[in-house]
Amino acid sequence: MSLQITFLLRYLEDSRDSVKLSVLKDLKYVGERGGHLWDASQISSLIHFILARLPDPNRMETEGEYFFIGNSSEICHTSLDVINTLTCSSAILSFIHVPGEICRILLTFLGSGRFMFVFLFFIDLDSPLWTLIERSIHSGDRVIALNAIQIATYIAFNW
Repeated sequence: MSLQITFLLRYLEDSRDSVKLSVLKDLKYVGERGGHLWDASQISSLIHFILARLPDPNRMETEGEYFFIGNSSEICHTSLDVINTLTCSSAILSFIHVPGEICRILLTFLGSGRFMFVFLFFIDLDSPLWTLIERSIHSGDRVIALNAIQIATYIAFNW
């Protein structure tokens, strides 16, 4: 199964968005059925794939607005769904626990301050998973932000 995951991850490099979306749906299926078979390097590859498609918060097109290119928004939504299926995987632990360091995570919904979630859990702030959660929340896309909050919530309450 691990070889199948690696094989599918290679196809995310294809230039066609339809191929990427199809592969992501297959990865989600594999994650739902065999999340325990993923290893940390495969999750890291997927996280880096998503980060490459999220808008850079340091380079906004206009004040307060981020723009996705092509189908990047849909690809990010589907990719975060895959990550969400993997939050029960033991491989995700390599991104979470930092012995002796408790970090306070403040997640604000759309930067409006209307909804604020505070989580106390062990997390490596230098990990690609934390970067993914942080950039997703500030992406300017509500669905992506909510997916990231869902991932952080699951991790906070279950690990």
